[in-house]
Amino acid sequence: MDKSNYIKHFLIMFSGTVVAQLVNFASYPFLTRMYSPEDFGVFSIFLATASAIGMIACGRYDAVIQTSKAYERFAVFKVSQFVNLITTTVCLFVFLAISFFGEFYFNSIVAVLLGIAIFLTGLCNGASLFILKHEHYKENSLSAVLRTLLTAIPQVGLFYLLPDEIGLIVGFVLGFFAQAIYLLVHIKSKLTWRKSSNFHVKVMAFKYKHFFQVDVPSQFLSVMSLHLLSYLLLFLYSTKEVGYYSMAFRLASLPLAVFSASLSQVFFQKAAKSYREKGRFWLEMRFNVLVALVLAIIINVAIFLWSASFIKFYLGEEWLLAADILVLLSPMITANFVYSTISVVPLVINKPKILLLVRVFLSLGMLISFLIAHSFVLPLQEYLLIHSFLTSIVYFVFIGGVTYIVRLKYS
Repeated sequence: MDKSNYIKHFLIMFSGTVVAQLVNFASYPFLTRMYSPEDFGVFSIFLATASAIGMIACGRYDAVIQTSKAYERFAVFKVSQFVNLITTTVCLFVFLAISFFGEFYFNSIVAVLLGIAIFLTGLCNGASLFILKHEHYKENSLSAVLRTLLTAIPQVGLFYLLPDEIGLIVGFVLGFFAQAIYLLVHIKSKLTWRKSSNFHVKVMAFKYKHFFQVDVPSQFLSVMSLHLLSYLLLFLYSTKEVGYYSMAFRLASLPLAVFSASLSQVFFQKAAKSYREKGRFWLEMRFNVLVALVLAIIINVAIFLWSASFIKFYLGEEWLLAADILVLLSPMITANFVYSTISVVPLVINKPKILLLVRVFLSLGMLISFLIAHSFVLPLQEYLLIHSFLTSIVYFVFIGGVTYIVRLKYS
């Protein structure tokens, strides 16, 4: 393992993530004083839907780009975006049908924006992993900064034209659109594109179909394990509670996302490369786990000590409930952070069924906590405490199990 190269690429990704999260951080005092908790609640439902579907819109062929052979990457990228287009088209018709009957929080405008958000999420995921395959870390990092900047600024400005959740939603879509344009321009101008015949594309679709068959439901469950809580809170309580939860989760994710995205993406590329060439990647794994654990402990302590005073000063007294939620969810958030940095291990060793099993257990934990809260009519804080405890157990079992397996078989 080339530690200097590993750290160099991590720092490039890390610096971009830091800038992106600082932009987010700077926008929150404005957004929380403009938009209400109810607005953030509806936006959270939109975000949960776009993220859950967008992450699997490419049929998980986007994840194949990193593990595929060099000559396969062009065809695999084409497969991913073809599947992305089909998924988006089907979803758009479904959302428009829902809006026609006036169900849930969809109208025709939100339905169209949701379809666009799903397609752009799939496109950005595929393009981002494609340029990482070529080790273009700086460009990938810059694209994330651009997306965040062109999300936050429109969200603030659009309040004066669209003073409700639509302003938040449109800003989110504009940010992804800017990132997609940047990535596609970079691919076209900086990488030598190799044409793939239709036959070659079909061969790649068939060769990696197990990712579609196994990792699509697995990834869907993974994303829903993060976002399903928004739907469950909406069912048990109201959009206001969803808004408080979403803001608490955003604030907790802010420092963690600075590290997790960088660690995970660099680890995926380095581990996949080391496994292809040497059949092992324990050193990369150990480095990632140790760094993630240290950072998680530091941030967790900070949440317990300063979350209430910080939220009161930074967001305003109206958002103090978010501080209580932040403390209750801190075990789950900490466990999820460590998990997210190494969750690609089953993909590296071509065993995505492991992830599917983990995500099934996460979903079961969420279902059990929901049923308890619903049956006993628990207040919000008690429900979140049970939810945090059950999901944390699943995350830490995965972390311990995967670490043991990699050390035993791939060191």
